Amino acid sequence: MTRKNPIQGPGKYEGELFLTRYASENPDDELGDVQDFGWYGNFSGKVKGRGPFHLIVAEDSQGFVTGQTFPTEQAMRAEWERIERAYEQFNDYADLE
Repeated sequence: MTRKNPIQGPGKYEGELFLTRYASENPDDELGDVQDFGWYGNFSGKVKGRGPFHLIVAEDSQGFVTGQTFPTEQAMRAEWERIERAYEQFNDYADLE
């Protein structure tokens, strides 16, 4: 089961602080561009007192940032592979124009 926004994390504003902290750091993997397909990054790590987290963050051309948490790294990887396939299709279509 995956959870969509708000991203659950530590802090008074839960998802906002969690997202801000990790979105500004280097992701484990990233793809895309906010001007076209959108930017995506994935993160895995541990938060002291909270345990492991697995997160995909996205930013669109309007500057909206969203995130999705996953219960396991495998679940996050499955979604990441889906995003990679969508990105490849987007680029294939863009090359035809």
